[in-house]
Parts: sequence; C-alpha cells; structure tokens
Amino acid sequence: MILLLFAFSALTGAQPPSDYPTLRKQAAEAYSKSEYDRALPLYQAGAALAESAHDLLEIAKSYFDIGQVYYAQGQMVSALDAYRTALEKMKPVRDLRLEATIWRRLSSVYRWKGDFAEALTAGQTSLALFRELGDPRETTGQLMNIGLVVRAQGDSRAGTAIFLEAYDLAAGLKDNKIMRAALRNIAASYWEQGDNEVALSFLERAIAIKEPPDDASAIATTENIRGLILSSLKRYDEARSALERGLEQARKIRDVRLEVVHPAAEAAPLTDRLRHHVRLAK
Repeated sequence: MILLLFAFSALTGAQPPSDYPTLRKQAAEAYSKSEYDRALPLYQAGAALAESAHDLLEIAKSYFDIGQVYYAQGQMVSALDAYRTALEKMKPVRDLRLEATIWRRLSSVYRWKGDFAEALTAGQTSLALFRELGDPRETTGQLMNIGLVVRAQGDSRAGTAIFLEAYDLAAGLKDNKIMRAALRNIAASYWEQGDNEVALSFLERAIAIKEPPDDASAIATTENIRGLILSSLKRYDEARSALERGLEQARKIRDVRLEVVHPAAEAAPLTDRLRHHVRLAK
C-alpha cells in the first residue's frame, strides 16, 4: 500500500484523498475526460486503501477500474492482469453484477489479443451471469459481444445471425445504443462476406439512429466501418474522409484501439490490419 501511495504522490505531486468516494469521484472524472495518466494512480491509490482495510469488494472494484484504464490505453496484458486480480479478490464476496461485468471485459481483452477460444469462454460466462441476474439489457449487450468473438474467429455468417438476434431483442427493449451497434456489426459482417451494397444499407440504418454527439467511440467505429465499405466500393475519396473522421474521434478520447488508419494513408487497397480492426470493432 505504501508503495502505491508513494507512486501517486510522485506522479501527481499531491497526497491522495483518504476515502474511497473522493478517490473514485476524482478518478472517474479523469477517466471520463480521457486523462488516463491521472486516473490510473487515483484508482491504484483506491486499491491500496481497500487493501489496507481488507475490503475485498472494494479491492475488486478498484482493480476492475485499473483494468479499464489499461484497456482504453491499449495495454491489453496489463488490463488482463488487472481484471484477473479483480476476479480473484472478489471470490469470497460474490457480487454477480460485478463478476459478470469483469468476465465481459476479460472477453474483450482476449478478443483483442486474438485469443478467441478464451474470449468465447469468458463471454459465455458473462452471458450466463447476466441471465442469472435477470437483466435483459445486459444480456442482450453481452450477446452482441459474443457475436464479435464469433465474427473475429472468421465465421461472419454466424456472427451476423447473432447480431440480428441481438438487434431484435434490443428493439423490444427500445435500446438505441445496442440497436446501432448490432446494425454496425451486421454491416461489417456483410462487408467481410463481400456484399458491400447490403453492408452499406445496414450501416445507413445504424447511422439513421443518431449517435449522441459526445459518443466519440461509437462515432469512430461507425466511420471506420463506413470507410472500409466505401473503399471496397472504390469510392476512395469518400472512404478516406470517413477514415479521417474516425481517426479524429478516436484521438479525441485517446483510444488507440480505434486508431486504425493515418489520415494521410491511401484508402485503397485495404490492408490486413484494417480488416483485423473491423473484425474486432464494437
């Protein structure tokens, strides 16, 4: 604990707050502004306080938050370690919702690392826990994440079927966010199958459900997919503009996972790197 608090002081030039609520509030504020270098030591200081108080649930929450920061920074190995620590710490004090959420994030990390078997197992564990909680919205969202894993494994048709199921469930819940994400991923799946016109039609349906203006991650994902579809249709100028918009939004929130192309890069031909990112996109 002393080492973590010392690290906080060294990085920030200040003493950390001595209570969880203040630490969490300050860390969450920094995280929401994509100030990850400020958020990380705050979350680590929170973990240190929780360790000293032997508060297992708070320790787990703190390590989950630490994992979130590493994930946004693209540091997948560190994120994986933090999420695993969170799960280990909370074993004696089971919290279904937190456990389900951690398994969901673990699935995402494994997916980005290319460990698809582990990603699918973690995703199915999360799905089962959300179903046990009786939470239809989180269950639908996690079904979407499993679709991403299946598509990343190379089975875009099976992925499409899962996304269509998730879209129907989200429509019943009137959840625009999941509906948009499902339509985006249906579009990406059809693009991978080479059916670019159908892909574009689904993406246009997603775009018609307006994104919140502050949802830079969703906007970046949409523009990246739009750019790749347009490039396949040989509409290169439009494709380049879309990819530049996606990059701008990704850099706004400092999310390196979404920085898939440099604005000066040629939109054609498509590279394997771009295809990899679309297979993994939210």
